[in-house]
Parts: sequence; structure tokens; C-alpha cells
Amino acid sequence: MFSFHEPPSPSILEAAIGGGGAATRVFFVSNRNEVKNGDTVVGFGTDPHQKGPHWLRVGNAAVDITEDEARTCQYADDEDINLIDLVVHPEVIQDSPEHHHLGSNRLFADLQRSLHDEQKDLILYVHGYDTTFKEALWSAAQIQLRYNRVLENLLDDEASAPFLARCPRGFETLAISWPSDGQRLDHWGDQHAALQSSRALGRALLKARDFVERSFRSALADVFDRTPSHAEVLRAVSLRKITCPGQIHIIVQSKGSFVFRLGFQDFLADPFNAGGLPKLFGQVFLAGADEDTDTFEDDLKLRRLPELASRVTCYYNPDDLFTGISRFSKHPPKRIGNAGPARLVDLANVDIVNCARVIDPATDGFGHFYARTNDVLARDMVLSMCGASGEIRPHRQRPNPAGPIHLVR
Repeated sequence: MFSFHEPPSPSILEAAIGGGGAATRVFFVSNRNEVKNGDTVVGFGTDPHQKGPHWLRVGNAAVDITEDEARTCQYADDEDINLIDLVVHPEVIQDSPEHHHLGSNRLFADLQRSLHDEQKDLILYVHGYDTTFKEALWSAAQIQLRYNRVLENLLDDEASAPFLARCPRGFETLAISWPSDGQRLDHWGDQHAALQSSRALGRALLKARDFVERSFRSALADVFDRTPSHAEVLRAVSLRKITCPGQIHIIVQSKGSFVFRLGFQDFLADPFNAGGLPKLFGQVFLAGADEDTDTFEDDLKLRRLPELASRVTCYYNPDDLFTGISRFSKHPPKRIGNAGPARLVDLANVDIVNCARVIDPATDGFGHFYARTNDVLARDMVLSMCGASGEIRPHRQRPNPAGPIHLVR
């Protein structure tokens, strides 16, 4: 069932956006098992793919969610979610007897239209535990609607102009859905599924890298009037020497951080990354991460993540019930999602943000879903995606120069 809280009175802009009942299209990459009706894939289950946990299927779906639901729901249960149109691209597309290509190329073509032609940014969303495939897509749609509304509000607010170094024309979302079984108390089952999904997440990051490089290669070809080399493309990506419309950002939630860490390590092992990591992504956000507190200090965890993005932001809430449950159910060390990092390590391009003061129990009773449900957090993330940096922006304070940033209302 849907979980609602009483929303505040809508602003003029919110009233103009309205509920409308229109579906929201989201993209997906998943290593879940296929659910078929005959030869047609009609959904995805709670186990790894039949061909192995490394196997990926891609596509898009229209999610039946209104602006009002996106604004007022903490979460939605699987049985209440309606996917109006699920499109799963074939694994191999045979254009002719002599020519074939991967189905992911169709996904890339759709994303290219959104990022290049429509000048939007893409948000990759890695969900947490207790999440079915349909719930992952609903959450991605919720993020898309909320963040687009927040972006519109910022663009209409003259006081926000100094913080907007760049302005996409909107956000698309792509859910990276791993086989969580959607059972709230099954931490161990999801832990096992996360371990199995490392290769799949690594492959998804490699596909994102290839997509970014392909976009830059096309732009560089126009500049050089020739096909650029691989080294030239990577150098342009890292230095942002040319303007390539559309950036890719990542939001990692809860147990998704463990899947992401394992996939990131798999990504690092790719031979093409041996010479250094290009700045493939704009912003990477960890929200309520079920991750060790030394993750930014350990080479086998996420220490090198800041090399891959313009900025990494780790949000934590000391009152986060889900990461607290994780700690005591599986007895791992303290979790960065409710304790923050063990040490405020001196890493460039990393913000550590305590968001406890902006969590509203009426809208987020677990203190955990704030990346999807909290407008102060959404505003902070959108400002980051628009180029704002550090604590010099609305709703941020740093009471102690040696301490974390605090979000305030």
C-alpha cells in the first residue's frame, strides 16, 4: 500500500505542475530473472538472471505515478504499482544477416536523444534492500518528478542564480536494479544477492563509461575533423575540454552502496582503467549508505571513487533506523549511513553531510528514504548537479571547521 503524509499547501508552481495522472518514463538496467508470458518478457523477479548474475537486460517503462504521489509518498508496495508499458530490448538486434548489435545500443540511442538533443542530465539510481523491480522503477520515477520540480523552483528563484553554474533542462532517471527480494526482514538474503551482483554492476558502470566516451568521441570528431584516439577521448572527458551536453550522476541508496562498492571494484579491474580514471560522472551521492565507515580510506572499498566524479557527497543521519537495523542484524562495523565516516579524511571532492536536522518523521518515519522524499535534500543535490560546491549555499552550515557539513531548514 502507499504510505502518505499530509502535504504542505502547494505553491503556485506545484499547482501548475499538478497531478495530471500522466505516466513517467524511466530507463533500467537489471540482472534479475526474467518473468515471461510465452516468449515475451513481462517483468523481472527476485532471483538473479537465468543465465547468471552477471547477465544484464535493459529497457524502459512508463510508471503510473502522479506528481502528488511523488511528493507525498514515502514508498509504494509492489502490488500497488502499475507499469503501463514495459519495453525490454532484445539481447541482440539482427538488422540483417550480416549486421547485428547489442540491445543496449537502443538504450544508448534513447539516452543520447535525452542528454544531447534535449540537454537533460541522467541520474543513475542504485536502490537499497527490500526492493522489487517494480518498486525500483517507481522510486526512480519519484526521484525524476521530485528533482525536476525542485529544478523548476530553483530556476524561478532569482536568489538561487549565483549557485547555478550550469543548468540542465531536466533529469531522466535510470534504475540499476539488482535482485533484492522485497522482504523487509531478509537482510541476509539481500546481502547474498548483493554479493552475486558485483559483476553486473561493474558491467553497468563499464557501459556508462562507454556511453560517455561515445558522446565525447562524437563531439571531438567535429572539432578535430577526424576520429579521435582512445587516449584523446579520455583526456577530454577528464579535463572537460569540450562541452558535451548532459552529465551522468549517481544516487546510491542503503544496501545499494554495498552492491555499488563491489561493482566499482570490478570496474577498476578493467584493463582500460589501468592508466587512471577519467571523470566520467558529474555527482555521486551516497544516501543512507549501508557501508563501512572506513570506505573512503580503503583501496578495496570506495577510496578511489572521487577520481571518477566531479564530486562525491555522503549524506548520513544518526537516527537512520534501517542502517541501525543492518548493523545489529548482521553485526558489521558501524555504518556510514548513520554514523558518518570514521575519520573526516582529507579527500578532495568529497562532502560529508549530516542531514539529521532536516529529516521530518512525518514524511520519513525511518529517517532513511530522504533522497526520494525530502525537498531540502533534493534541493541540495540539484544544486550540486547544477555546479554549486562546498557549504556556501542555502541550507548548508559547517559549525565546526573540522567537522561535517550540516543541512538546516
